[in-house]
Amino acid sequence: MKAIIAFFISLAFFSTTTQAEDYYFEVPHPSGGGSQSYPGLDLSNAKKIKIKASNSYYDPMMKIDELEIVFENASNFKASNFKYTNGSFRAIVEDVWIYRKVFVEVMAPEPLASNEDIYVSLNVVEFEGVLDDVNMSHGQPIYDAHGFLEDVTPDVLVDQETIVLDGKNMTIQLFKRAKSGMEGEGFKLVTNWHGYGQRTVYLPAPFPTSEAHMFNAIGIEIESNQMPDGFIDHLIAIKYEDAFGGYSQTTPMEPLAPLIDQAYGYYPWP
Repeated sequence: MKAIIAFFISLAFFSTTTQAEDYYFEVPHPSGGGSQSYPGLDLSNAKKIKIKASNSYYDPMMKIDELEIVFENASNFKASNFKYTNGSFRAIVEDVWIYRKVFVEVMAPEPLASNEDIYVSLNVVEFEGVLDDVNMSHGQPIYDAHGFLEDVTPDVLVDQETIVLDGKNMTIQLFKRAKSGMEGEGFKLVTNWHGYGQRTVYLPAPFPTSEAHMFNAIGIEIESNQMPDGFIDHLIAIKYEDAFGGYSQTTPMEPLAPLIDQAYGYYPWP
């Protein structure tokens, strides 16, 4: 019986630590376009490039799983089954538009992140040194473009706390993914202060922005201390774990007042 229990515990741990984390990115209005013109095929204008990427416990490098180029005047181009080689992601797509095979290459940063530049090129496969070998496929270029990534991965609310400031309730919501873009860097908190409105603030994270995709927030810790003059000083810390649930840590307690003052331009100081 003990052996059976141990087996299921091991199985649960294995499934938890091997699950993949998915990420979604878009490049709106990429620069570039089609390099060849054929009747009825217009690749001159793309609305956006969409990318799905993932990583896992045993393969932490973020890799591209799927790519879609949304064209204004042509059917969308979709690619999957990418291979990472010589610093780029490569794949071959069969029977697309008027072509038997198209080779796609994506040059992207590691890891993929908001505001990072990405380059995409499409070539007609005219010669293959080895059948379907993405390292030995050559041909005529038909499209190339570049642009800046936007992280559009859906965010998830993981915790919420309520405190009282100036006699009014303030809810503080914590979201799962640490951010590393122009909108802010660190743990994302959304505050809603009754009578003052909603704001988004970011608590600095104790790891480099390039590693933000490797950690997830899981909880808020609030510590409230009443001073001799009756003023209540609120401190905040964030509990977080690696993206695959292997271990958790908690940031040091920090004063909440500077974050609220910055967001609202006001704090009920004594």
